[in-house]
Amino acid sequence: MARLIDQQSTTTTTTNNNNESVQAKIIYELDWMKSDNDLPECELNQVCNKIDTYSTPWIQKSCRCHREQSPCSLSLNPNDGYTIIEKNKQYKLCEPIVTKKLPTCRYFRDITWTITTTISTRSSSSSSSVKEPEHQQESTYHHNENITKQEIKCLCPTNSEAYILKHHVYKMANGELGYRYYFACSPETKLRCKRKEPCRLFTIRKGIKSSVESVTMNTLCQCSNGFECPNNHRQTISSSIMIGTNYPIDNIRTYSGYCYPNNNNNNDSNIQNDWNDDDNNNNNDSS
Repeated sequence: MARLIDQQSTTTTTTNNNNESVQAKIIYELDWMKSDNDLPECELNQVCNKIDTYSTPWIQKSCRCHREQSPCSLSLNPNDGYTIIEKNKQYKLCEPIVTKKLPTCRYFRDITWTITTTISTRSSSSSSSVKEPEHQQESTYHHNENITKQEIKCLCPTNSEAYILKHHVYKMANGELGYRYYFACSPETKLRCKRKEPCRLFTIRKGIKSSVESVTMNTLCQCSNGFECPNNHRQTISSSIMIGTNYPIDNIRTYSGYCYPNNNNNNDSNIQNDWNDDDNNNNNDSS
């Protein structure tokens, strides 16, 4: 998947759906990219900007729109006409969504989008001299680096989730192996959560140079009436968030969210009492 390179000095002022000004950090996928001129040109239905609105918003620029098109939208407003929404993420396209007439995906069958590893070529020049200055020669070097490309195929129905359906490995032009991931849509689960069963999984991936984080949320089950599922892994209610697995090589950590009573007066004690009662019942059954 894409690397997150944090360009500390690059920020922009944009607006949200309430027309309020918001500061958002701009990042690029490769560390040598400093402006839109370094980006590859967008292909048909390719995501040009990905905006993460989970906490402090940040924008990852993926490609630049054609000259005859408007620049890729930086707005946090999901109703700007260029946006496909997927939970806490907004995917911006170069052309208005209405003009594309993208079809609605069928559950479990149609590919809603693909994410592909491709090659980004960077050219640089250097001078080499022999004995006399007039014999200076300029050489051009081409540096190939991997970059990811996301292409939209169809739109997931309302209240559905995208998941990886399959992936395959292919050989890129430079002979290295590339990866293509295919995402499909599934309806949001209607299953009720069992006691001690997590209702939501949070997967957090930190940027290589820190400060920004990409958060993916997966709903695992629905809480019973009178209970809520956490919508942030930093939720402060006791027992509602538990730290999961840590993958230090990939800068990934997971958290599990658990149902908690939506009555704030009894939130922590109810959870603890329910779990204690469950433990007591299990002990009685085994005795």
